[in-house]
Amino acid sequence: MACLCLPLNLEESFSESDYVLVAQLVSAKVIDHTYSIGNFEVSDVLKGDPPEIISLKTARQTSSRCGAVYWVGASYILFLNADKKSSTVAPAVES
Repeated sequence: MACLCLPLNLEESFSESDYVLVAQLVSAKVIDHTYSIGNFEVSDVLKGDPPEIISLKTARQTSSRCGAVYWVGASYILFLNADKKSSTVAPAVES
């Protein structure tokens, strides 16, 4: 599943996603210096019935690519589509 690099609109992202969840990044691996794969463990489901472990692929952040930086151990809100063609990831803010 590839990550999308668009400005985040929470209402649109929620309504257009099949799954919305809070998950913690439990591991990450850089592949060939061009992209990374992160494995997320689901902690809270807000919409849909996603798998318990989610793997996301994202381009490495460079001046010509819109990759993102994620931190192992941090929690994120994942907006996912069942077709696995796109997703949006936002940092989860603890209250």
